[in-house]
Amino acid sequence: MTAVRDWRAERDSANRRGAERLLAESSGEPYDFWERDSLCRIREFARMRMVGPWALLGAVMLRAIADAPPWVRIPAIVGSEASLNLFVGFVGPSGHGKGASDAVAREYWPSTVPELPIGTGEGLAATFFRDPSAEGADAVEGAIFTAAEVDTLSVLGGRSGATLFPELRKLVMGEMLGAQNAGRFTRRVVPAHTYRACLSVGVQPERAGVLLADVAGGTPQRLVWLPVGDPGAPEVAPTDIAPLRPPAPLWENGLSLPREVWDHTRENRRRVLRGDPTIDPFDGHRNLTRIKAAAALAIIDGRLNVDLEDWRLAEVVMTVSDRTRQAIADAVEAQRAKLTAARAETVSLQSLLTADADVRNVARRILAKLTEDGRGDRPFSHVHRWITPRLRYAIPDALAELERAKQVYVVRDGTHRRLVLRDQVRGREVIDPFLGDDS
Repeated sequence: MTAVRDWRAERDSANRRGAERLLAESSGEPYDFWERDSLCRIREFARMRMVGPWALLGAVMLRAIADAPPWVRIPAIVGSEASLNLFVGFVGPSGHGKGASDAVAREYWPSTVPELPIGTGEGLAATFFRDPSAEGADAVEGAIFTAAEVDTLSVLGGRSGATLFPELRKLVMGEMLGAQNAGRFTRRVVPAHTYRACLSVGVQPERAGVLLADVAGGTPQRLVWLPVGDPGAPEVAPTDIAPLRPPAPLWENGLSLPREVWDHTRENRRRVLRGDPTIDPFDGHRNLTRIKAAAALAIIDGRLNVDLEDWRLAEVVMTVSDRTRQAIADAVEAQRAKLTAARAETVSLQSLLTADADVRNVARRILAKLTEDGRGDRPFSHVHRWITPRLRYAIPDALAELERAKQVYVVRDGTHRRLVLRDQVRGREVIDPFLGDDS
């Protein structure tokens, strides 16, 4: 009797083994992600040219997807067919290698697809629009749009009436672009799935708020976020590494996906339909982006048939993306907290400047006496020596204003009180100035 294969059990077992193997980390990276020949070559080429391996991989993925004709699409697993259009954010401080990664990628994976600077939402549609009444129209079928700095998107997307972010969300899905305006010269409509578009954007962590803030619109979920650094860069860089670009696959055959991808995608969609509260809003498009990453890895390997290894490797890419995106979110939040604190201190100082003249004079006198010897730490009882009898009534309000301005505090020192500058608090308990004694 022929044994019946339990493909579900095999799939689950393979998933567990793959997760344990591929997500085991060494120096912050999955230790065997780069074992595949095509990926190992990318890492070694990156290190030879002193750019980040993940950044070069992301740039090559963009170029591999850009080479695919627009009619090569993801099958209709959920809803209708989906576009392979891919967006990648290259994350790191300004000047840390995004431009260098792009240059190295052009050499590693040459492409005839034009690279164009990002412009307005209307400009995206104009790129692919073909005017049937104009002969020799210069519209293109595919393009890689670039924004070296995320600030470019901030400026373009922040203009009054700007359509950039809504059009970008359509672009990555291969949807209809443009608008049916009344004027013939402004009427530009690009049908869905008639163009191939990719986006490369340099992201400085503290300045990425404009992208992360568009969670409701879905912009951040549609990007693969990859770091430009290389924490594991070797002391001695590889030499004599040549690009490994396989022949282009037969695009006519179309993209094929293993059954596991279908099952995973449909199960994820089922959870969304049922209103599963555990679905992270940041991950609304994660599965589709993972499919695009798997397709890119397969094309880099010279294939259009995505296999289980591509699918598991794509999950590693998405894990790196998730971690990178979270680091950006943390940096944005830290920057926001810093600005909020600075704003609060400014408001406090302004309130000090507008206080009653006597209170203001007493506060200035206290601050001057505390700073004159550089110590910034005096017994609280000294405050009465510094202030003339006529103005001592203003001491409580002056100390309150100084504390509100985060300049001067009263701290406990055993049974005594001391008056200290902010940098002299050093973990001591801040107390009400007029509780306790000065013995």
